[in-house]
Amino acid sequence: MPPTVLVLGSLNIDYTAVVDRLPCPGETVLGGELLVTQGGKGANQAVASARSGAVVSLLGCVGKDDGGRAYLDKLATERVDTGLLRLCEELPTGTALIYVERGSGENMIAVCPGANSRLSPEDVEGARERIAAADVVVAQLESPMETVMAAGRLCREVNTPFMLNPSPVPPGGVPPELLAEVDYLVCNQTEMGLLADGLAGGSLRDAADLLLTRGMTAVVMTLGSEGCAVVEKTGVSRVSSFPVRPVDAVGAGDAFTGALATGLAEGRPLQEAARFASAAGALAVTTAGAMPSLPNRHQIERLLGQQSAG
Repeated sequence: MPPTVLVLGSLNIDYTAVVDRLPCPGETVLGGELLVTQGGKGANQAVASARSGAVVSLLGCVGKDDGGRAYLDKLATERVDTGLLRLCEELPTGTALIYVERGSGENMIAVCPGANSRLSPEDVEGARERIAAADVVVAQLESPMETVMAAGRLCREVNTPFMLNPSPVPPGGVPPELLAEVDYLVCNQTEMGLLADGLAGGSLRDAADLLLTRGMTAVVMTLGSEGCAVVEKTGVSRVSSFPVRPVDAVGAGDAFTGALATGLAEGRPLQEAARFASAAGALAVTTAGAMPSLPNRHQIERLLGQQSAG
């Protein structure tokens, strides 16, 4: 049976301005190119997982507008099952406004959720059979918190591994009752720092260890150009980075999360799945845009082979 991944999350139209440097507050920066692409963390992670080898379904909401219809067409070309997507009458498809600094690839992002805000716990319940049949369920926090919590509870009920990418971390932190449902937490250092503040966990390692005592299987923390750290109850292991020339860091975290879900759905050991995901994340920074940068399985395996040969 092929590995199956169900992603619950957001779908946005991304407007990306590539500029020589990021603007300061109140400043206007002239020049650069404008890219208009499909994005949103849910859709990005679904496409990343599909391109890396999984059979993927996406649970979410888009507007009943040109952007929503274009999204359905795009996901069909990516072989992502859209049977769980709901068309929203009253709100437009979500939108993300992105600045990317040329050269460094650093970025600033503002998201207008639109139809994403209408994804409900009832939508989760309606997907019960698909969630129960999945090898892994993935969620982020661009969807309503009560909906993500409903997904976590249902995954626990039907014994499906639940992976959470806590991005963006809300101002009040991630509710403890949601963290209690998570099997795999995937985050970057900034997100882990925000979680550590909420947990009063001291260092990032202390916070990760505290999360493990609450029932998680593992915390996987991405470290940018330094690779990633896998924190389990048995200890911490590091996965080295892949040297690449950065163009645009937008989408790298989604490439990592989607590929990690694929690796785990395939039954790979966690450290091996994390290495597979690190290769996907590294490749994603070499191309501009979020979804356009997501690598396919052949590209990931080729990079893995090059590093092994080196």
